[in-house]
Amino acid sequence: PVDVEVLGVDPHAHFLGKTMQGFATLPDGTKKWLIRIDDWDFNWQDVYRFLHPVFLPKGSIVSMRYTYDNSSDNGRNPSSPPKHVVAGNSTLDEMGHLWVQFQARDREGLKLLELGQALHILEKYPNNAMAHYNVGRHHHLERRYDRAIHHYEQALRSRPAFALAHHNLGSVLRRMGRLDEAIRHYKAALKFRPQYAPAHDYLARTLHSNAQMTEAISHYRETLKLNPDNLAAHYRLAAALRTTDDLNGAEQHLRFILKRDANNAAAHHELGATLQKAGRAAEALQHYRRSLELKDDSPMTLTRAAWLLATTVDDNVRSPTDAVTLASRASELTGHGHPAVEDTLAVAYAAAGDFDRAVATAKHALELITDPGHEKAIQEIRRHLELFRNKTPFMEESQ
Repeated sequence: PVDVEVLGVDPHAHFLGKTMQGFATLPDGTKKWLIRIDDWDFNWQDVYRFLHPVFLPKGSIVSMRYTYDNSSDNGRNPSSPPKHVVAGNSTLDEMGHLWVQFQARDREGLKLLELGQALHILEKYPNNAMAHYNVGRHHHLERRYDRAIHHYEQALRSRPAFALAHHNLGSVLRRMGRLDEAIRHYKAALKFRPQYAPAHDYLARTLHSNAQMTEAISHYRETLKLNPDNLAAHYRLAAALRTTDDLNGAEQHLRFILKRDANNAAAHHELGATLQKAGRAAEALQHYRRSLELKDDSPMTLTRAAWLLATTVDDNVRSPTDAVTLASRASELTGHGHPAVEDTLAVAYAAAGDFDRAVATAKHALELITDPGHEKAIQEIRRHLELFRNKTPFMEESQ
Protein backbone atom coordinates (compact mmCIF):
# COMPACT_ATOMS: atom_id res chain seq x y z
CA PRO A 1 0.00 0.00 0.00
CA VAL A 2 3.02 2.38 0.29
CA ASP A 3 6.56 2.83 -1.02
CA VAL A 4 8.95 0.51 0.85
CA GLU A 5 12.54 -0.67 0.87
CA VAL A 6 13.15 -4.41 1.20
CA LEU A 7 16.02 -5.08 3.61
CA GLY A 8 16.07 -8.88 3.54
CA VAL A 9 14.25 -12.11 2.78
CA ASP A 10 13.96 -15.45 4.56
CA PRO A 11 12.96 -18.41 2.35
CA HIS A 12 11.89 -21.54 4.21
CA ALA A 13 11.22 -25.11 3.13
CA HIS A 14 12.28 -28.57 4.30
CA PHE A 15 14.03 -31.49 2.55
CA LEU A 16 11.73 -31.72 -0.45
CA GLY A 17 12.14 -28.10 -1.54
CA LYS A 18 13.59 -27.77 -5.04
CA THR A 19 13.26 -24.27 -6.54
CA MET A 20 12.57 -21.14 -4.49
CA GLN A 21 11.44 -17.95 -6.18
CA GLY A 22 10.53 -14.68 -4.50
CA PHE A 23 9.85 -11.65 -6.68
CA ALA A 24 7.89 -8.43 -6.98
CA THR A 25 5.77 -7.27 -9.89
CA LEU A 26 5.97 -3.48 -10.09
CA PRO A 27 3.00 -1.31 -11.09
CA ASP A 28 4.39 -1.01 -14.64
CA GLY A 29 4.54 -4.82 -14.97
CA THR A 30 8.32 -5.10 -14.44
CA LYS A 31 9.46 -8.20 -12.53
CA LYS A 32 12.08 -7.61 -9.84
CA TRP A 33 13.78 -10.59 -8.18
CA LEU A 34 14.10 -10.70 -4.41
CA ILE A 35 15.58 -14.20 -4.21
CA ARG A 36 15.96 -17.20 -6.50
CA ILE A 37 17.39 -20.61 -5.57
CA ASP A 38 17.31 -23.26 -8.30
CA ASP A 39 18.50 -26.17 -6.16
CA TRP A 40 17.34 -25.72 -2.57
CA ASP A 41 19.31 -27.18 0.33
CA PHE A 42 17.62 -27.66 3.72
CA ASN A 43 20.73 -26.17 5.39
CA TRP A 44 20.17 -22.86 3.57
CA GLN A 45 17.35 -21.78 5.84
CA ASP A 46 18.46 -18.29 6.84
CA VAL A 47 17.82 -14.57 6.52
CA TYR A 48 19.43 -13.11 3.40
CA ARG A 49 20.08 -9.38 3.69
CA PHE A 50 20.61 -7.14 0.69
CA LEU A 51 23.80 -5.10 0.44
CA HIS A 52 21.59 -2.26 -0.76
CA PRO A 53 17.84 -2.06 0.04
CA VAL A 54 15.55 -2.98 -2.85
CA PHE A 55 13.01 -0.24 -3.55
CA LEU A 56 9.42 -1.29 -4.24
CA PRO A 57 6.96 1.47 -5.15
CA LYS A 58 3.40 1.62 -3.88
CA GLY A 59 1.23 -0.89 -5.75
CA SER A 60 3.92 -3.56 -6.13
CA ILE A 61 2.78 -7.17 -5.66
CA VAL A 62 5.09 -9.61 -3.87
CA SER A 63 4.78 -13.24 -4.97
CA MET A 64 6.43 -16.56 -4.29
CA ARG A 65 6.63 -19.77 -6.29
CA TYR A 66 8.21 -22.93 -4.85
CA THR A 67 8.49 -26.42 -6.31
CA TYR A 68 9.08 -29.67 -4.41
CA ASP A 69 10.57 -33.02 -5.36
CA ASN A 70 9.17 -36.01 -3.47
CA SER A 71 10.72 -38.59 -5.74
CA SER A 72 13.49 -41.12 -5.37
CA ASP A 73 15.61 -38.93 -7.67
CA ASN A 74 15.87 -36.31 -4.92
CA GLY A 75 19.01 -37.27 -3.01
CA ARG A 76 17.87 -35.14 -0.05
CA ASN A 77 14.55 -37.00 0.33
CA PRO A 78 14.62 -38.45 3.89
CA SER A 79 12.16 -41.22 2.97
CA SER A 80 13.04 -44.20 0.84
CA PRO A 81 10.77 -45.14 -0.70
CA PRO A 82 9.06 -41.72 -0.76
CA LYS A 83 6.08 -41.20 1.57
CA HIS A 84 3.05 -38.98 1.37
CA VAL A 85 4.05 -35.60 2.91
CA VAL A 86 1.73 -32.91 4.35
CA ALA A 87 2.24 -29.39 5.63
CA GLY A 88 3.43 -29.30 9.24
CA ASN A 89 6.11 -28.26 11.73
CA SER A 90 8.00 -31.56 11.81
CA THR A 91 11.19 -31.70 9.76
CA LEU A 92 9.65 -34.66 7.88
CA ASP A 93 6.62 -32.51 7.04
CA GLU A 94 6.91 -29.71 4.49
CA MET A 95 6.65 -25.92 4.54
CA GLY A 96 6.56 -23.02 2.12
CA HIS A 97 7.34 -19.61 3.69
CA LEU A 98 8.86 -16.42 2.36
CA TRP A 99 9.42 -13.80 5.03
CA VAL A 100 10.12 -10.33 3.67
CA GLN A 101 11.51 -7.51 5.81
CA PHE A 102 10.14 -4.13 4.69
CA GLN A 103 11.04 -0.66 5.81
CA ALA A 104 8.56 2.13 5.26
CA ARG A 105 9.95 5.57 4.46
CA ASP A 106 8.28 7.33 7.37
CA ARG A 107 6.03 6.71 10.39
CA GLU A 108 2.87 7.38 8.41
CA GLY A 109 3.94 4.83 5.83
CA LEU A 110 4.61 2.30 8.57
CA LYS A 111 1.09 2.76 9.96
CA LEU A 112 -0.42 2.23 6.51
CA LEU A 113 1.77 -0.82 5.94
CA GLU A 114 0.66 -2.37 9.22
CA LEU A 115 -2.96 -1.57 8.39
CA GLY A 116 -2.59 -3.10 4.94
CA GLN A 117 -1.13 -6.26 6.40
CA ALA A 118 -3.98 -6.62 8.89
CA LEU A 119 -6.64 -6.00 6.22
CA HIS A 120 -4.94 -8.56 3.95
CA ILE A 121 -5.14 -11.14 6.77
CA LEU A 122 -8.84 -10.35 7.28
CA GLU A 123 -9.53 -11.00 3.59
CA LYS A 124 -8.36 -14.58 4.11
CA TYR A 125 -9.33 -15.05 7.76
CA PRO A 126 -12.31 -12.77 8.60
CA ASN A 127 -12.39 -13.87 12.24
CA ASN A 128 -8.70 -13.34 12.98
CA ALA A 129 -8.73 -11.62 16.39
CA MET A 130 -5.23 -10.12 16.16
CA ALA A 131 -5.90 -8.64 12.73
CA HIS A 132 -9.13 -7.06 13.95
CA TYR A 133 -7.22 -5.74 16.98
CA ASN A 134 -4.54 -4.19 14.74
CA VAL A 135 -7.10 -2.56 12.45
CA GLY A 136 -8.96 -1.28 15.53
CA ARG A 137 -5.72 0.08 16.96
CA HIS A 138 -5.02 1.95 13.70
CA HIS A 139 -8.44 3.61 13.76
CA HIS A 140 -8.03 4.26 17.49
CA LEU A 141 -4.78 6.19 16.91
CA GLU A 142 -6.43 8.10 14.06
CA ARG A 143 -9.36 8.96 16.37
CA ARG A 144 -11.90 7.17 14.21
CA TYR A 145 -13.52 5.79 17.32
CA ASP A 146 -16.62 4.17 15.80
CA ARG A 147 -14.47 2.06 13.47
CA ALA A 148 -12.08 1.23 16.29
CA ILE A 149 -14.95 0.01 18.46
CA HIS A 150 -16.25 -2.19 15.64
CA HIS A 151 -12.92 -3.97 15.16
CA TYR A 152 -12.15 -4.32 18.87
CA GLU A 153 -15.59 -5.87 19.35
CA GLN A 154 -14.96 -8.23 16.41
CA ALA A 155 -11.66 -9.24 18.00
CA LEU A 156 -13.46 -10.00 21.26
CA ARG A 157 -16.13 -12.06 19.51
CA SER A 158 -13.36 -14.29 18.18
CA ARG A 159 -11.31 -14.22 21.38
CA PRO A 160 -13.35 -13.20 24.46
CA ALA A 161 -10.30 -13.45 26.73
CA PHE A 162 -8.24 -10.99 24.64
CA ALA A 163 -7.09 -8.67 27.46
CA LEU A 164 -5.45 -6.04 25.23
CA ALA A 165 -8.59 -5.72 23.11
CA HIS A 166 -10.68 -5.21 26.26
CA HIS A 167 -8.20 -2.60 27.49
CA ASN A 168 -8.08 -0.67 24.21
CA LEU A 169 -11.85 -0.82 23.81
CA GLY A 170 -12.12 0.59 27.31
CA SER A 171 -9.80 3.43 26.33
CA VAL A 172 -11.92 4.34 23.28
CA LEU A 173 -15.14 4.27 25.31
CA ARG A 174 -13.48 6.43 27.97
CA ARG A 175 -12.54 8.98 25.30
CA MET A 176 -16.14 9.05 24.18
CA GLY A 177 -17.39 9.67 27.72
CA ARG A 178 -18.99 6.22 28.02
CA LEU A 179 -17.42 5.65 31.42
CA ASP A 180 -19.55 2.77 32.71
CA GLU A 181 -18.85 0.70 29.58
CA ALA A 182 -15.15 1.60 29.76
CA ILE A 183 -14.99 0.42 33.37
CA ARG A 184 -16.58 -2.89 32.40
CA HIS A 185 -13.94 -3.55 29.72
CA TYR A 186 -11.00 -2.50 31.91
CA LYS A 187 -12.25 -4.95 34.54
CA ALA A 188 -12.53 -7.66 31.88
CA ALA A 189 -8.93 -6.97 30.83
CA LEU A 190 -7.83 -7.47 34.44
CA LYS A 191 -9.89 -10.63 34.77
CA PHE A 192 -7.83 -12.22 32.01
CA ARG A 193 -4.54 -10.43 32.81
CA PRO A 194 -4.54 -9.46 36.51
CA GLN A 195 -1.00 -8.08 36.54
CA TYR A 196 -1.47 -5.70 33.58
CA ALA A 197 -0.48 -2.35 35.11
CA PRO A 198 -1.90 -0.08 32.34
CA ALA A 199 -5.38 -1.59 32.84
CA HIS A 200 -5.19 -0.91 36.59
CA ASP A 201 -4.04 2.65 35.85
CA TYR A 202 -6.69 3.48 33.27
CA LEU A 203 -9.41 1.79 35.30
CA ALA A 204 -8.40 3.95 38.25
CA ARG A 205 -8.50 7.10 36.09
CA THR A 206 -11.95 6.23 34.77
CA LEU A 207 -13.31 5.45 38.22
CA HIS A 208 -11.79 8.74 39.40
CA SER A 209 -13.60 10.61 36.61
CA ASN A 210 -16.77 8.76 37.56
CA ALA A 211 -16.43 9.89 41.20
CA GLN A 212 -15.90 6.30 42.42
CA MET A 213 -12.97 7.35 44.60
CA THR A 214 -12.57 4.37 46.92
CA GLU A 215 -12.27 1.91 44.04
CA ALA A 216 -10.12 4.33 42.04
CA ILE A 217 -7.65 4.60 44.92
CA SER A 218 -7.49 0.80 45.16
CA HIS A 219 -6.51 0.47 41.50
CA TYR A 220 -4.00 3.34 41.70
CA ARG A 221 -2.36 1.39 44.51
CA GLU A 222 -2.32 -1.78 42.39
CA THR A 223 -0.71 0.22 39.57
CA LEU A 224 2.05 1.35 41.92
CA LYS A 225 2.61 -2.16 43.29
CA LEU A 226 3.37 -3.25 39.73
CA ASN A 227 5.28 -0.10 38.78
CA PRO A 228 6.44 1.84 41.87
CA ASP A 229 8.25 4.48 39.80
CA ASN A 230 5.17 5.55 37.82
CA LEU A 231 5.23 9.21 38.88
CA ALA A 232 2.02 10.03 37.00
CA ALA A 233 0.17 7.35 38.99
CA HIS A 234 1.62 8.77 42.23
CA TYR A 235 0.27 12.18 41.19
CA ARG A 236 -3.21 10.92 40.34
CA LEU A 237 -3.38 8.88 43.54
CA ALA A 238 -2.40 11.98 45.54
CA ALA A 239 -5.19 13.98 43.88
CA ALA A 240 -7.70 11.24 44.71
CA LEU A 241 -6.49 11.07 48.32
CA ARG A 242 -6.84 14.85 48.67
CA THR A 243 -10.40 14.56 47.43
CA THR A 244 -11.15 12.02 50.17
CA ASP A 245 -9.35 14.15 52.81
CA ASP A 246 -6.44 11.73 53.26
CA LEU A 247 -4.08 14.70 53.22
CA ASN A 248 -1.13 12.92 54.84
CA GLY A 249 -1.29 10.16 52.23
CA ALA A 250 -1.53 12.69 49.41
CA GLU A 251 1.46 14.63 50.77
CA GLN A 252 3.58 11.47 50.96
CA HIS A 253 3.01 10.62 47.30
CA LEU A 254 3.67 14.19 46.15
CA ARG A 255 6.91 14.42 48.10
CA PHE A 256 7.92 11.08 46.57
CA ILE A 257 7.49 12.69 43.13
CA LEU A 258 9.40 15.86 44.06
CA LYS A 259 12.26 13.85 45.53
CA ARG A 260 12.79 12.36 42.07
CA ASP A 261 11.72 15.35 39.99
CA ALA A 262 12.16 18.59 41.92
CA ASN A 263 11.01 20.64 38.91
CA ASN A 264 7.65 18.94 38.49
CA ALA A 265 5.27 21.92 38.26
CA ALA A 266 2.12 19.81 38.54
CA ALA A 267 3.35 18.09 41.71
CA HIS A 268 4.21 21.45 43.29
CA HIS A 269 0.72 22.68 42.41
CA GLU A 270 -1.01 19.60 43.84
CA LEU A 271 1.12 19.72 47.00
CA GLY A 272 0.13 23.37 47.37
CA ALA A 273 -3.55 22.40 47.11
CA THR A 274 -3.07 19.60 49.65
CA LEU A 275 -1.28 21.83 52.16
CA GLN A 276 -3.86 24.59 51.63
CA LYS A 277 -6.64 22.14 52.46
CA ALA A 278 -4.67 21.12 55.56
CA GLY A 279 -4.56 24.75 56.70
CA ARG A 280 -0.81 25.13 56.10
CA ALA A 281 -1.11 28.35 54.09
CA ALA A 282 2.53 29.48 54.12
CA GLU A 283 3.84 26.12 52.90
CA ALA A 284 1.07 25.92 50.30
CA LEU A 285 2.00 29.34 48.93
CA GLN A 286 5.65 28.29 48.60
CA HIS A 287 4.68 25.37 46.37
CA TYR A 288 2.25 27.45 44.31
CA ARG A 289 4.99 30.01 43.70
CA ARG A 290 7.47 27.28 42.75
CA SER A 291 4.92 25.80 40.36
CA LEU A 292 4.45 29.22 38.74
CA GLU A 293 8.21 29.69 38.42
CA LEU A 294 8.27 26.47 36.40
CA LYS A 295 5.01 27.09 34.48
CA ASP A 296 3.78 30.67 34.71
CA ASP A 297 0.79 30.24 32.37
CA SER A 298 -1.25 27.76 34.42
CA PRO A 299 -4.67 29.33 35.09
CA MET A 300 -5.41 26.72 37.75
CA THR A 301 -2.27 27.44 39.76
CA LEU A 302 -2.72 31.20 39.37
CA THR A 303 -6.31 30.87 40.57
CA ARG A 304 -5.53 28.67 43.57
CA ALA A 305 -2.65 30.92 44.65
CA ALA A 306 -4.82 34.03 44.24
CA TRP A 307 -7.61 32.46 46.28
CA LEU A 308 -5.17 31.61 49.08
CA LEU A 309 -3.66 35.12 49.11
CA ALA A 310 -7.11 36.73 49.15
CA THR A 311 -8.94 34.55 51.66
CA THR A 312 -6.45 33.19 54.20
CA VAL A 313 -6.72 34.40 57.78
CA ASP A 314 -2.94 34.09 58.13
CA ASP A 315 -1.80 37.73 58.07
CA ASN A 316 1.75 36.63 57.22
CA VAL A 317 0.47 35.10 53.98
CA ARG A 318 -2.52 37.23 53.03
CA SER A 319 -1.76 39.70 50.21
CA PRO A 320 -4.80 41.10 48.37
CA THR A 321 -2.66 43.06 45.92
CA ASP A 322 -0.79 39.95 44.82
CA ALA A 323 -4.09 38.07 44.71
CA VAL A 324 -5.52 40.60 42.24
CA THR A 325 -2.38 40.37 40.09
CA LEU A 326 -2.49 36.57 39.90
CA ALA A 327 -6.26 36.32 39.42
CA SER A 328 -6.16 38.98 36.68
CA ARG A 329 -3.50 36.95 34.86
CA ALA A 330 -5.63 33.79 35.15
CA SER A 331 -8.66 35.72 33.85
CA GLU A 332 -6.69 36.92 30.81
CA LEU A 333 -5.42 33.41 30.06
CA THR A 334 -8.98 32.03 30.14
CA GLY A 335 -10.42 34.83 28.04
CA HIS A 336 -12.44 36.14 31.00
CA GLY A 337 -14.75 33.19 30.40
CA HIS A 338 -14.27 30.77 33.31
CA PRO A 339 -16.74 31.17 36.21
CA ALA A 340 -14.39 29.91 38.93
CA VAL A 341 -11.57 32.18 37.77
CA GLU A 342 -13.87 35.19 37.62
CA ASP A 343 -15.23 34.39 41.08
CA THR A 344 -11.67 34.26 42.42
CA LEU A 345 -10.90 37.61 40.79
CA ALA A 346 -14.02 39.06 42.44
CA VAL A 347 -12.91 37.70 45.83
CA ALA A 348 -9.44 39.25 45.26
CA TYR A 349 -10.93 42.65 44.38
CA ALA A 350 -13.04 42.54 47.56
CA ALA A 351 -9.99 41.60 49.65
CA ALA A 352 -8.24 44.68 48.21
CA GLY A 353 -11.24 46.85 49.10
CA ASP A 354 -12.42 47.42 45.51
CA PHE A 355 -16.01 46.33 46.10
CA ASP A 356 -17.45 47.92 42.94
CA ARG A 357 -15.19 45.76 40.78
CA ALA A 358 -15.85 42.79 43.03
CA VAL A 359 -19.61 43.12 42.51
CA ALA A 360 -19.28 43.57 38.73
CA THR A 361 -16.91 40.61 38.40
CA ALA A 362 -19.07 38.33 40.54
CA LYS A 363 -22.09 39.22 38.38
CA HIS A 364 -20.03 38.33 35.30
CA ALA A 365 -19.11 35.00 36.89
CA LEU A 366 -22.79 34.22 37.40
CA GLU A 367 -23.61 35.11 33.79
CA LEU A 368 -21.02 32.59 32.61
CA ILE A 369 -22.83 29.66 34.26
CA THR A 370 -25.42 28.53 31.72
CA ASP A 371 -25.93 24.99 33.01
CA PRO A 372 -28.57 24.93 35.76
CA GLY A 373 -26.97 21.73 37.03
CA HIS A 374 -24.18 23.80 38.60
CA GLU A 375 -26.45 24.98 41.40
CA LYS A 376 -23.78 24.67 44.08
CA ALA A 377 -21.44 27.03 42.22
CA ILE A 378 -24.28 29.46 41.57
CA GLN A 379 -25.20 29.56 45.27
CA GLU A 380 -21.56 30.07 46.29
CA ILE A 381 -21.02 33.01 43.94
CA ARG A 382 -24.34 34.57 45.02
CA ARG A 383 -23.17 34.33 48.63
CA HIS A 384 -19.94 36.11 47.71
CA LEU A 385 -21.89 38.75 45.80
CA GLU A 386 -24.07 39.49 48.81
CA LEU A 387 -20.95 40.00 50.96
CA PHE A 388 -19.41 42.37 48.42
CA ARG A 389 -22.59 44.45 48.22
CA ASN A 390 -22.29 44.84 51.99
CA LYS A 391 -18.64 45.95 51.65
CA THR A 392 -17.42 42.72 53.24
CA PRO A 393 -14.57 40.58 51.87
CA PHE A 394 -14.83 36.81 51.78
CA MET A 395 -12.51 34.98 54.19
CA GLU A 396 -11.96 31.23 54.34
CA GLU A 397 -13.07 30.94 57.97
CA SER A 398 -16.37 32.60 57.04
CA GLN A 399 -17.31 29.40 55.19
